[in-house]
Amino acid sequence: MYGGKDYLKYQFNAATQGIASGGSSFKPFALVAALESGIPLTSVWNGDSPKVYDDGIGRPYVVNNYGGETWGNISLLKATEHSVNTIYVPLGIKAGVDKVVDVARRAGVPTTVEMIASPSVTLGSSSPHVIDLANAYATFAAQGVYAKPFIINEVQGPNKGILYQGRIQAQEVFSKEVMADLTYALHQVTISGTGAIVGARLKRPAAGKTGTSNDNASAWFNGYTPEVAASVAFYRDDATQSLNGIGGLNSVTGGSFPARIWAAYVKAYLGNAPIQDFPAAANIGGTDAVDYTNAVPQMDPALIPPSPTPTPKKKK
Repeated sequence: MYGGKDYLKYQFNAATQGIASGGSSFKPFALVAALESGIPLTSVWNGDSPKVYDDGIGRPYVVNNYGGETWGNISLLKATEHSVNTIYVPLGIKAGVDKVVDVARRAGVPTTVEMIASPSVTLGSSSPHVIDLANAYATFAAQGVYAKPFIINEVQGPNKGILYQGRIQAQEVFSKEVMADLTYALHQVTISGTGAIVGARLKRPAAGKTGTSNDNASAWFNGYTPEVAASVAFYRDDATQSLNGIGGLNSVTGGSFPARIWAAYVKAYLGNAPIQDFPAAANIGGTDAVDYTNAVPQMDPALIPPSPTPTPKKKK
């Protein structure tokens, strides 16, 4: 949690009160929904960019990959590693956008965070508090057991009598098999995907997901080890302003400063604790490559709006 250097000057806790667009931090909710419906990590999807899908009410929803990158036909596992938008949007549609919202709620995103069951929900169009995503990823770390978060552990009276004690309230909300496959996929993110800097710096098993919103207005890294979960979010006081330029970076993404800070924090927190491994993948839906490239119909590509033509500058 962070509330500034001096509470008397700044009474705002950025972790519990601040909000920012979640971006691709929400993709694991779609992945869980897909796994629960039997879609395997080995399923094959098309990651070309851009694509156009029905937004749920008959209007075109244009989806682009970060930087306009085109991936061709790849597995859902690789699409997770590299955060491919044009695969995750149809994945959420196929699994059911209402199911994606339900997964987020079960994981720990409260009903106070507005989530509309539309294709954009998979790409994090909602704006949670940092503690909301930290709690959701803690549910993943606990192999599907949700625990209601509390900040104050204990309050003692003047005679050291306990006036208040935080109580763990937990329930299983996801199967261990689904969590095993989710964790396997998010572990690959930290090895060879958008969060590879975490694996390189932490030197122990970790799983997580980067998140970068439109126009780089927010950047996240949410993740966990077998022992601890944490979230790091970057955003300005005016959450609509881009982060680009901070620290000399032309593009501030979840894989940059947020991932570096997350790795440094977790490394210091765990210290010399024995290294633990994640459970093995459960391979829901089998290990064969199953074709999902046409699982969700696209709208007419002619509906893609043309790129704006830059206005030539007048010579001085």
